[in-house]
Amino acid sequence: MLDCGKVESVSLSPRVRYRAVGNEGVVVHLDEARVIVVSEVGLRILKALSTPTTRDDLVDVITSEYDVDEVRAGKDIDVFLDKLNEEQLVRFDAAALGVRNDV
Repeated sequence: MLDCGKVESVSLSPRVRYRAVGNEGVVVHLDEARVIVVSEVGLRILKALSTPTTRDDLVDVITSEYDVDEVRAGKDIDVFLDKLNEEQLVRFDAAALGVRNDV
């Protein structure tokens, strides 16, 4: 499992597209031609990942919009991000925030 607490930022891969369909989301990896369906909360996380963000920011978004405490939200987000990472749908790095590592 990925240690999301040690990553500076997370964002959707540039090769991913998603769309809301009712209360769910459909995610497509363009290179792999894979389709994944996510829940309403998963869709909200995908929207937040459209720009580079942190795990803590994701927890704030979910706890402010849904009836869930920070601990539970954090655990669920970690599992969801791990799954997205396994499917190569997100990237975790400082570069996603525009930070150059070669300076």
